Amino acid sequence: MAHSDFIKAGVAQTDITPPTGTPLAGSCVLRASVRVLDRLHAKALVLEQDERRYAIVTADLLGFDERMIARLRRFCAKHLHIGFLLCNASHAHSGPDAYNEFQTYTDRKPLAARRRYQHRLERKLRRLIAGASRHLKRVSMTHGAGRAFFGVNRRRKFDGAWQMMPNPKGFHDKTVTVFQFSAASGRPLAVLFSYACHPTTRYANEVSADYPGVAQRIIEKRTGAMALFVQGAGGDIRPNVTKPGSRPRRFRTGTQADVDCYGRELGAEVLRILRGRMQSLKPNLDARKTVVKLLFDRLPTETQLREIQKESKDYEVRRVWAEKMFRWLKRDGFEKGLPTEMQLLRLSDDHAILAVSHELCNGYVPIFQRMDRDTTMTVLGYTNACRGYIPTRKVCLEGGYEGKTSICGFGLPAPFRPTVENDLARACRQLMS
Repeated sequence: MAHSDFIKAGVAQTDITPPTGTPLAGSCVLRASVRVLDRLHAKALVLEQDERRYAIVTADLLGFDERMIARLRRFCAKHLHIGFLLCNASHAHSGPDAYNEFQTYTDRKPLAARRRYQHRLERKLRRLIAGASRHLKRVSMTHGAGRAFFGVNRRRKFDGAWQMMPNPKGFHDKTVTVFQFSAASGRPLAVLFSYACHPTTRYANEVSADYPGVAQRIIEKRTGAMALFVQGAGGDIRPNVTKPGSRPRRFRTGTQADVDCYGRELGAEVLRILRGRMQSLKPNLDARKTVVKLLFDRLPTETQLREIQKESKDYEVRRVWAEKMFRWLKRDGFEKGLPTEMQLLRLSDDHAILAVSHELCNGYVPIFQRMDRDTTMTVLGYTNACRGYIPTRKVCLEGGYEGKTSICGFGLPAPFRPTVENDLARACRQLMS
């Protein structure tokens, strides 16, 4: 099918900062916020070609709830004629819990506050996407890429186990990807940019968008365009904030100065890319999606869960996990795997975005990019759902937090089989065929 040689775009943003006292997530406990360091935002970019509409939503959140995304998709299709919706969270760990993060929470008061925030958020996102759809204008599209260096692989083998420690020799794709959408006058309308790194510079009970918030503000101030950050495959990557004098190096909680430093580094790199020789893209919008069930390995038995409950009296997360798994097993039986959505948004014949649900480990970037060497592929995680880490085969076999122990916090019954990598690669190949 022949496409017109132009696209239209519309943008909008809304403030999603939670009220003081709303529980924050990202540290395995629902801690109430005491103040706001910077405002949180959700932003929408709606693209149209040949009367087909595609929407990208970004937000300063840990993740999205897939049930909310399903409702938003129905709303977009019915009222806005949008057939494709991609919602990517920055995964800022000083933001509100918008997706029932860590299924082991039991305190009813913060859980109720979380539900109130989630209801308000959904209403705001409906208005946001509708607002971006109202004022579409003809745009051109350009692409550029660079690198940022403040992220580091956080998996290191030490004392015989894979621990969360800085590993400069571990794999990290440091690419910064930039797409700019400009009006006919040449004025930039939107800058969509990506980097793969957990926004975990600091853990506090203060609301913050972490480094992506700083970078977006810098870009918007200098360009006048709306800046939208999309999180890459940053499951096993975090800012390289370490304890002075520690041997071997260990992570520490960063300061606001660290947040500003990393945000400035990323923002400056995006601006450098924009000032350089950006590649003009001939638009050819197309979108596909699929859902693959990633199979769990060795589901726990009733006897094993009872033993864990006895052994974990002083470790609340693991004890509560065992109690919930026991009830789940007795009531319905375990699911065999975790449904994982993959979306392919093709922007031109040779540029595409591949967005995957959950916390995708960084090693998947070269795996997916090798599927089509004629396409420049931007790989995202944290899209439309966030219910666990998606490890590569290597990480599965090694274990550690991303490969094994994080299942307790996310309420998954077991780690994934090492075949998870083959299953995702096969689904990616089918999407691109």
